[in-house]
Amino acid sequence: MPLIIRPRGVVEAEVLHVLDGATLDEVAHQADAHDEAGLVTFEVGASWTHRRGRVTAYDVTVTLRLFLPVWTRLGDAKPWERREWNRFMAALRFHEGGHLHLARVYARRIHAALGQATPKTFDPVFQRELDILRRRQLAYDSANGHGTRQRTPFGSTVFHLDRGVPWQQRKPRLNLRSRRGSGAMA
Repeated sequence: MPLIIRPRGVVEAEVLHVLDGATLDEVAHQADAHDEAGLVTFEVGASWTHRRGRVTAYDVTVTLRLFLPVWTRLGDAKPWERREWNRFMAALRFHEGGHLHLARVYARRIHAALGQATPKTFDPVFQRELDILRRRQLAYDSANGHGTRQRTPFGSTVFHLDRGVPWQQRKPRLNLRSRRGSGAMA
């Protein structure tokens, strides 16, 4: 009765947006035109067999995907812009990592709950646990403003465009939200 979470370990990022601005300010405005800065998707599936009123075998499969923006002209940027972009990306990865963590934790919960299910309750238990996972993901974003109010070791997922001022002292000018979507998550 396996629980399969794909990929195992690190989820490699796929490209969500290609940003080609010459400056961080241009990139920030390009990124702001999108609904989200980063995205985690998860697809959860379960299958089972039964005999004589008992579930005899089941499995749960979870597929995780991570999408992040790419700045194509990062190498041409000024040093302070590169530092700010890298800080922003580290904060965004940290935030999205929270969603990946929740998906993994709740996949285990779904798997455990299905171990107690009967053929009559298997599908309702699966749907109930999946709904709990969805609500927990939404609560995570609500609690930290989709990363804009989250305190990570790298600050929040807000671009700071004040040149030469340490990021801890800068005033945010653009708030970029990260959201969940796709598959099992609306």
